[in-house]
Amino acid sequence: MKAYERTCLSALGAVLKEHVPTTWYSIGKSQESAACIEEDHGWVVYDFERGNRFSIARYEDAMAACHDLMHRVGGDWADEFVDTFWQMWQTRDKK
Repeated sequence: MKAYERTCLSALGAVLKEHVPTTWYSIGKSQESAACIEEDHGWVVYDFERGNRFSIARYEDAMAACHDLMHRVGGDWADEFVDTFWQMWQTRDKK
């Protein structure tokens, strides 16, 4: 995994942890009744229920996959999540 991708996932995790229950999403593995993101020959985002993947989307870019996951779990709040994500992304080198 590239540094850029680690930064994306780190910012994603921080944003979601601040705003939604951790049972709603999973980063890096499948989790029952959750929206999930994994690295798999690129990036895959999906909903996982009853041991199956649904609404599968594949991305070459980690940033696009992160945005998809934020929109899946964010509902009406997704735009706020994306704004916070970008703020974290922009300050990543200043810490």
